[in-house]
Amino acid sequence: MALTQALASGSYSLAAKLLDQSIQAASASSNEAQLSYLLSNRAFCYEQLNLNRKALKDYDVALQKDPNNLQALLRQGKMFHAMQRTEEAQGLWMRAAHCEVMSHDIALIIEAQALLRNPDAGVASVPAAVPAAPAASVPTSPAAATREALSTGQPIAASATDLKASSPTTNGTTTAKGRVKGSQKLGSQLLDLAGRDPQQAINEGVELINVGKLDEAETLLDAVIAEGKLPGGQPNVGAYVSRGTARALLRNLSAAVADFTEAVQMEPRYSESWKRRGQARSALGENEAALQDLKKAEELTADRVGKADCCQERGTILQKQRNYRLAAVEFEAATRLDPRNAAAMNMLGLCYTSQGRLQDGIDMYKKALRLDPSSVDTWSNLGIAHKEIGQVAEAEKAFAQSIKKRGDAESSMSFRMIGELRRGLGEHCAAIHILDRALAAIPINSGARHQHYYVELSFLRGACYHALGYHKSAVRDYNAAQAAILTASPDVGSSPDARQQQSLAFYQRELAQYVHKRLDWRLNTYFLDKDISPVFKENWCKKSPPDRHLMQNYTEQSHIPADEPAPPPQPDPKKVAQLVRAGDLIGDKLRYGHQGFLANKRQLRMGGLAAIELAQVLRSALKYQRVGMPLRVPNDGASGETSASGSHPFGWRDAMDILVRWRQLSEPNDQVIWVDLLTKQEFEAGFGSHTPIFSGQTQCVRYYMNFERALGVFKTVLLAEGRAFDAHNVAVPISSQSKKKAVASATTAEQLHKALGVDCWAVVPIESISRGGHSLEGTRLTVVRVHEIPDGYEVSIRTPVTPPRWIDFDEELRTAWEVLMGALVDGNRPAIATAALHFAYYWYNFMPLARGTAVVGGMFLQAVFLAADMPVTASIPKGYQTDWEAILSSKVGDFVASVSAWMLPREARPPTAPQMVTTAAATLAAAGSDAAAADSNTAAAVSDATVAEGASVGDAGDAVNGSGGGSGAINGHGGGAGSSPAEAPPAVHGARPPPLETLPEVEKVLGTLRARLEALNGPDRPRLHTDDGKQSLGSPLAK
Repeated sequence: MALTQALASGSYSLAAKLLDQSIQAASASSNEAQLSYLLSNRAFCYEQLNLNRKALKDYDVALQKDPNNLQALLRQGKMFHAMQRTEEAQGLWMRAAHCEVMSHDIALIIEAQALLRNPDAGVASVPAAVPAAPAASVPTSPAAATREALSTGQPIAASATDLKASSPTTNGTTTAKGRVKGSQKLGSQLLDLAGRDPQQAINEGVELINVGKLDEAETLLDAVIAEGKLPGGQPNVGAYVSRGTARALLRNLSAAVADFTEAVQMEPRYSESWKRRGQARSALGENEAALQDLKKAEELTADRVGKADCCQERGTILQKQRNYRLAAVEFEAATRLDPRNAAAMNMLGLCYTSQGRLQDGIDMYKKALRLDPSSVDTWSNLGIAHKEIGQVAEAEKAFAQSIKKRGDAESSMSFRMIGELRRGLGEHCAAIHILDRALAAIPINSGARHQHYYVELSFLRGACYHALGYHKSAVRDYNAAQAAILTASPDVGSSPDARQQQSLAFYQRELAQYVHKRLDWRLNTYFLDKDISPVFKENWCKKSPPDRHLMQNYTEQSHIPADEPAPPPQPDPKKVAQLVRAGDLIGDKLRYGHQGFLANKRQLRMGGLAAIELAQVLRSALKYQRVGMPLRVPNDGASGETSASGSHPFGWRDAMDILVRWRQLSEPNDQVIWVDLLTKQEFEAGFGSHTPIFSGQTQCVRYYMNFERALGVFKTVLLAEGRAFDAHNVAVPISSQSKKKAVASATTAEQLHKALGVDCWAVVPIESISRGGHSLEGTRLTVVRVHEIPDGYEVSIRTPVTPPRWIDFDEELRTAWEVLMGALVDGNRPAIATAALHFAYYWYNFMPLARGTAVVGGMFLQAVFLAADMPVTASIPKGYQTDWEAILSSKVGDFVASVSAWMLPREARPPTAPQMVTTAAATLAAAGSDAAAADSNTAAAVSDATVAEGASVGDAGDAVNGSGGGSGAINGHGGGAGSSPAEAPPAVHGARPPPLETLPEVEKVLGTLRARLEALNGPDRPRLHTDDGKQSLGSPLAK
């Protein structure tokens, strides 16, 4: 009651302090909508205290959190109007007047439209919606001023009369000095009416509410209630409901709840009292009580539309709690009861997509748009869903509709989405054009929301310029993003998102300047991992701000000079084109076909060119190997060498360095860093990846396809080991039969967590081929409770990379590398294939890079097969993820069999299993391995998996292993005991790339960073001159 007492006594300073606490709590819970309305409430208090600057800042942040907060739009507009900032006021009212969010308060939209017609009117009429209760009835329809505005998490929408600006208002309710008590303005005639004709007095009170004279309405209704029951002794339900509505609009929510409670107790059969109390309780954050009231209201409501409205209100509460499953149940009920409720369909689509059910969400958005094609929010939501699922054309069409209906100036989010989409496709120039258009549309001296978008859009455009190699333009945009944060309103500039963006702008600017200085260096002298401070890289990977320790140990990169010499002559364009064509053909075989993965042309071209270069280096190394002299490479530029002088034999890490450098260059905003070259403390602590499969109530778009198999592996490891480990690395025994049974029968994250009792993890054991009987620490499978989400649990993989683990995997990779080089020297293609897949298996499980391990592993396989003159022509099957095949397989042979089934070229297939076993075992024995038997098993698995009965090897109809599993084995792909193997799609083969010996040498043709970036950009893009990158980036996107 502290807030209501503060408001009742006019102590707005105390009210603001009380709201501070609620704002802190809402910020911690990430409830953006609730936080927006709390901020607008605090802004109102600041207005009453004449702290207009603070009020304007709060409104700015409120609109950043929820751009459709009608209260903030109206009130800030009125403040601007009183300050004679007419254009800004009109802009805010225009946004409110054209708000298409169907669940928002229609009364406020009407008020905004009236303000546009007559800014000095101060009040807009709204339809009467709280009819006075006749002798034997209570209100049966919601007040226009409270319908939806009383919804969960949103304080009650206030009318125009609640705003006190710098100049007096003329509505008879407020002045520049503050609120005037209703009794002083009401007049004795109306007060007398309360005793003479209470029913007519209630009618008058309703009219006062509808024109925004809330104090007067409350005073009049106080008098009616003081008179007691209506004539005839009937309960005065209508007076309590009406006064509760006025109090709710005055944000005296606790008093409003008390009035609605009185109405419920007087006549518990009327639904409207229950509904309004539920709405008010929701605004107070009393969600469980609100849900119960709305359920009771639904039961008492006779008409289907009214019932649907109650379901929609309940769904909104649950959705804001991120309880998407139960929210979907409510919205589904709402759409069944009211099949034309487009707003409920939009919210249902949001619940589906929030759970990762993208196609269901898309279908529901389309259904909503058939009913209400003007809904901007639904078009935006549809675009986002199409973007997530990888449906590019459909996403852009939906965003275009959103932009068309909202206008460029209010479409920053849609522009950003299209920009991200284009960038994700590797179409950075197209992304720049759309971002140019978005930035040009942002008004000068814009509010907080536009400031926020200006920062995001500037940074994104800088990232696109950076990837293309137009470093001066990139630095300009990174600096612009930083400057915008520094000059933004404090609430924008100090927000966590802004601080992170500011930090990333600093790191990316430094990296752009670092690369620019080296544009004409040879690739083997470009060594980001050793040139850049480990503290810098660690902070960059964590996206944390530059701290004192970093700035004391880091020298900022020199600025790009205004005048630079002309770039060197271009490489032979015919040779570049020849390499690019081959690179595109090879790179296409790296593409994952599952939802969430976009076909990034630039990254695929990078992967193909990198594979060609490594294949050429491998051919060169073989020449030395055949004469008994290993190829030696300089220590300078080698990630695995501590000394910069001297040389060393070309090894596995030198091979991967070639690929890693290409990956770092092609998309410099990705933190592709060797983990062992971070700070010593971070490496020893176990820096590593974290990839959720299922989180909260959401199926992760890219990786949920692996959930059933991962859960099956998790359970099998737990039961085999008889224990898990908790967050403190303390063993959690699984010894009782009941616990074992609960683990074995779990089919969801929730069931597994409840079976274990606490947050837990277990390690997938990895079979060694270099040390018989030895087991390596593979991926950690984890299950944790997500406490901030109702019924929220997470299953994920985590791979901490520590020094002992590094030593362990280095041993396996060295062995696999030696076997591979021996097989290449011998020209034994089946043995080459097996050794290459062995290496890839350990590489994927190792995860030695902060990012990019998966694609680098795929590039390695392409390079080896290309070097062996048996290039891969098969595309990765749809729904197949090679790295996940490795990390969920405990035995290397199972991974080899799975990948071989679709990937191996004809020349790599073993003619017979015995011959393959003999050859592979002999190769391992020659390498000094004591695990020849393990490799024999692998060879047999390859043979069994790849030679299909009655099928010619290499045909599209090859028999392949599915992603099923049996009896819950660790290497099975299914979720538990008894699951049968599922047939995987057959391999689809494409064109064979040209023979390696016919291709120009990458190191000679594309020797410098400039040449490589220009090859990635393509021949139709301008050279990397020192100007601002604006020259001829291609035709801008049409408006």
